[in-house]
Amino acid sequence: MTLPQYTPARSIVPLRNRPAWNALQEHFDKTRDLHLRQFFADDPQRNERFTLEALSLYFDFSKNRITSETFRRHPMGSARHRQEFQRTTDAAHH
Repeated sequence: MTLPQYTPARSIVPLRNRPAWNALQEHFDKTRDLHLRQFFADDPQRNERFTLEALSLYFDFSKNRITSETFRRHPMGSARHRQEFQRTTDAAHH
């Protein structure tokens, strides 16, 4: 049996040097002074919109200083990714 040849990564860009990090930092700068109570007051459905349940695990992002924009920037933020995650975890559970 022949193992594939290892090819080292050409270069690893440090996380803080990536455009996505800079965009997230800019977003954080806009929301850093907002209080969590205000997030819930502005969005009564916040708890439902920022939670995910799979494999008897409950992920509650609502109690974090995030907005819909923050959530969209995260891979799990899109409905398609949440559905794929749900299918994958359901399949693993059964």
